[in-house]
This record gives sequence, structure tokens and C-alpha cells, in this order.
Amino acid sequence: DLHSFPTRRSSDLSIYQFRGPVDWDLISPLTEKVTLWREIANDTAGKDNDFTVSITSNGGSIFAGFGVFDLIRDACNEGLNITTEVRGYACSMGSVLAQAGTTRTITPNSWVMLHEAAAYRTELMSVSDLRDQSELLDSLQARLYGLYTERSLLTVEKITEKCNRKDWWLPATEALELGLVDKITGRP
Repeated sequence: DLHSFPTRRSSDLSIYQFRGPVDWDLISPLTEKVTLWREIANDTAGKDNDFTVSITSNGGSIFAGFGVFDLIRDACNEGLNITTEVRGYACSMGSVLAQAGTTRTITPNSWVMLHEAAAYRTELMSVSDLRDQSELLDSLQARLYGLYTERSLLTVEKITEKCNRKDWWLPATEALELGLVDKITGRP
């Protein structure tokens, strides 16, 4: 797999490096890894339950992201300690995935980016189709902003203000101040 690089530590099994867009092809191996982690934790009676998802992502599919976000949160609620680590950048849906961990970390020179929900469509659409698409995007955006507010110090109003028609880039220190991560790891 071009986007999941093995680490050189003996704990290879406990680290998954998610590199690339949030899409069904890249989410599938991550889903398999989280499922394996659940089995390991179950087989070891919870003694082996510390895992890390290291994220470098430019974002992608909201639906694929919601699926793996829920899977990671379920695993955390079952007692797994899954750290999500932002390394380089976590943009758009990648920044939402970073919110899924029990502990959320970021390296000193990394960035998080939030923005309004967006859709890319290439087919001809009627006015009614466009209205339906707009309603769906409004609903998805409300849920995305809700996830950020549940896991940070942000309000929906603040996110809306900062993301209205633009990308909101946050360096590691600001992401920490706003509660989008729990700590900065590594050396600058």
C-alpha cells in the first residue's frame, strides 16, 4: 500500500500511518487495522490496548470519514487508547479524523485546516437537484461543526465565522489553544 508506510519499531502493529486523501480505498486498510486492534485488545484482556493513527491528509470524502471516525470512537469507547497524531497537516476531513482519538496530538510544525463542507459533482444537475445538494451539505456541515465543538473549545459561531467562504489554517500552537489537539509532541 503506497499510503500506509510500515514503521521501523517493534511495535509496528500498534501504529498505522494514514497518508493521503480520505477516500474509500484508503479508509479500508485503516478500518481493517482498527478491527485488528479491537481483536488484539480483546485477546489480551485489555493489556495491549495502546494504538496510534498518524495522519497526514488533505481531506476527502465526508461519508468515508464519518465511517472511520465512528469506528475509531467506538473502539475508544470499548477501552482502546487510540492516539490520533497530526503529522504535517490534517485538512478538511483529515482534521475531523484527528478528532476521533482518545488522545489527540500534533507535531510542532504541523497544521490543521477546517473549512465549509463542499461537494464535487461532474454531472448535469437540475435546480431541484442543486437545492437538494445544498440541503445535504448544510446538514453535513452542521454535523462536522458539531464534532469539532464536542471535542474542542470552539463554538459553532466561531467555526462559521472563521470558515465562511475560506479555509481556516491553524498551526500546532493555535490548534492546542483551541482544544483541537490535547498536546504537541516532538521537538520543533
